[in-house]
Amino acid sequence: MAQASGLFKIGVATVDITPPIGATLIGYSSRVSTRIDTPLKAECLYCENPTGKWLLISGEFIGMYRSTTDALRAEIATRTGVPAEAIMIAATHRIRGNPKPS
Repeated sequence: MAQASGLFKIGVATVDITPPIGATLIGYSSRVSTRIDTPLKAECLYCENPTGKWLLISGEFIGMYRSTTDALRAEIATRTGVPAEAIMIAATHRIRGNPKPS
């Protein structure tokens, strides 16, 4: 019977990324936040096996400029040792409830 040549490691983390009251928001129209109805979060899935490691980061925001994503991936790579090309950042904007059409 063959033995496994290495371990498969998985880790998860969640962080609050709710902007402060007064932050400029985007979406249906640009406006300034006046309250926090639902906190926003970002989550990360880390995977490692003998052939490599990678990160999947999912954040509750509409999106990011490519230059911001590239800079963030480079910084994460420096801090974690995960290659920048193995870091994926996804925006998962969602609207709670049923928004009324304008």
